[in-house]
Amino acid sequence: MSDNDDKIIIGKGSKYPIEVSVYAYKGTVDQPIKHNTRFAIEMIEKEQYFLPILFVYTKDKMFVLPLSTKLSEDTKSSAADQVVPLLKVLKNNEDRTGKIVGYQVIFEAWMGRTNKKESEKLLKNYKFGDIGKLDQRMDVLLNVVNLNNKDLKTEVYEMIKLESDNKMTVKRLDTEELGMSMPNPKFPDFKDVKGDY
Repeated sequence: MSDNDDKIIIGKGSKYPIEVSVYAYKGTVDQPIKHNTRFAIEMIEKEQYFLPILFVYTKDKMFVLPLSTKLSEDTKSSAADQVVPLLKVLKNNEDRTGKIVGYQVIFEAWMGRTNKKESEKLLKNYKFGDIGKLDQRMDVLLNVVNLNNKDLKTEVYEMIKLESDNKMTVKRLDTEELGMSMPNPKFPDFKDVKGDY
């Protein structure tokens, strides 16, 4: 990947502007996807923090959109709720960005450790922040990749604090065991994103 080629601002003049960085890359889209995943894991292990980011790919460019934690706090919502509106903006501008081949979103979240019956009950009346109240919850790093013509891929990494070193380590979890094989409306196929916004 090359140095930063350009900057774009989405929502300029609004309370929550997003500064988009654009980078050129050579080779296949798999290379920046792997790089971004490794970088996120290293940030968790070294800094114990990772800013939620949406990466959008064309055949030769990567658009980096940091998701607004301030917007999430103010609206009591997940940073992941910003993905679809941002994808709509980019879809409306494909004439300027180039044809989008997919996206990747990486963010921290809480996941409940419940059985299927408890999980269904929780989801039925779920409100933002409910998982934070669970006794049995885990901190995770989620890596969601959606490339055109491929199935949505979700990787979940449990973030484990090492008390002795005041550091963090990550352990990849099995998404099937976690019951994450069903589609999530927060992460649609890009081809299904409607450009109207």
